[in-house]
Amino acid sequence: MSGQTEFKRMKWTLEFQETEKWLSEQSAQGLHFDKKGFFRCRFRREEGKRYEYRYDLQSFPIGKKNAFHEYLALYEDGGWEYVDSQFWWHIFRRPYVEGQTRELYTDLPSRSAFLKRIRTLFLAIGWINIACLALNLILGATLGSERYDSIRGFLVGLNSVLGIFMLYAGYRLKPVKE
Repeated sequence: MSGQTEFKRMKWTLEFQETEKWLSEQSAQGLHFDKKGFFRCRFRREEGKRYEYRYDLQSFPIGKKNAFHEYLALYEDGGWEYVDSQFWWHIFRRPYVEGQTRELYTDLPSRSAFLKRIRTLFLAIGWINIACLALNLILGATLGSERYDSIRGFLVGLNSVLGIFMLYAGYRLKPVKE
């Protein structure tokens, strides 16, 4: 049945290439990505078509819709179709061509800038979580309210795990040398 909507659990990974590959594999099975939710993705079933997907990380100043439209036009000129965005991640697709794989960034400087944006995001989130962890520890030591100990313990654990995880990912990701 063409046009049928299906939902699949969102695949969470720091390796955006794995998600691109997964979306492309779903397309090979006739499920074409339509919208990304926080915990699940919406797909449309349509046999006979196949796409390859790519992620891009770009932020735009608030109120600058013109910059976003220029950004989309640039990729449309390159044969990419805009599908959806979540936070600063934008998802594009193009018709699949056997034996031909294309990337959004083909030259070294733009690829390096892309990886640097990802690294900066991961490091910022990591350091924000570490700061929240320190704040929770300081407030716990100074306020000493037993009433909020379980919540504070949860937040300390969450900030610790997220902070360390994002810092690890950020420092592990090295920009391409020019």
